[in-house]
Amino acid sequence: MIRCCVLLLSKLHESTHFIENKYVSSRIEGGSTCKMSVHIALAPFLLDCRSVLTLGVRPCIGDYSPAERELLRNARRILFPTPRFLDVFEAASISTFPSPASYRYPRSRVLQALLFQVLGWPSARTRIYFGKHQKGRVLRDFQIPFDALSPRPRSGEPHRIESLSDFESIPDLFNPLVIREVLPWDDQIRVTAVQHECLAAHRLTAGGGRSDPGHPVVLSAAEVAPLLKLNRKLTRLIHLDDISIEWGYCGGQWHLIEMTSPPLHIRTCEHSINRHSYICGLVGRGIL
Repeated sequence: MIRCCVLLLSKLHESTHFIENKYVSSRIEGGSTCKMSVHIALAPFLLDCRSVLTLGVRPCIGDYSPAERELLRNARRILFPTPRFLDVFEAASISTFPSPASYRYPRSRVLQALLFQVLGWPSARTRIYFGKHQKGRVLRDFQIPFDALSPRPRSGEPHRIESLSDFESIPDLFNPLVIREVLPWDDQIRVTAVQHECLAAHRLTAGGGRSDPGHPVVLSAAEVAPLLKLNRKLTRLIHLDDISIEWGYCGGQWHLIEMTSPPLHIRTCEHSINRHSYICGLVGRGIL
């Protein structure tokens, strides 16, 4: 058994790129199979990471060879499984990074709105409207100004509705339509965290939206300590391990605004962090 695992380990170190039938489970005498728990990635974000074996993304699980599927079943954790295979691995109780929550919530404002309501954490009042009949109630439910949003955060910036004419074409743009009240933020900060630890925080320009890169905030500053503690509590609570969360300060407390996927390059006050390289380091140190 030891000889078998050494053989597999030596193959893993030959290349960080997967070559068909190169990484296999070696049979030993008696017909048993040596199974070794390794870090497997599907999306090609960690090709330069020596601690990770990248298989690539295929159309179907059946497109992976039997040896590759065995590696997937026995992997310690599958890194960047992509939304295509996330549900499959979750159902099979195979751990992934990012976590299922880190994939799902940044891709759906509907899920975010429902989550914020269930948690009961401070957040701007938000409602979801399906179909023409429900959308007809928007102007009765919300006073102008308010924000009209796509259900998918990646589909563009919020539409700030400041007059009836601004709203005329909005119901036809999105279904469902997400409506969020406008609060007078005293401060807005986006926190980016990996494995629940804050990598950077950026103060946003009022009304800057998702495209606003913001200005780096000193993480050791006393003014952001309560927010970073709150951010860590939230990410641990709902298992967010690769995420950017936008917060707004109003009425003496921090409010949840929105979750987004974190950027690849993260600016801090001292330098820039390549998120994929940082994640590779976590794998190498045994943290992931």
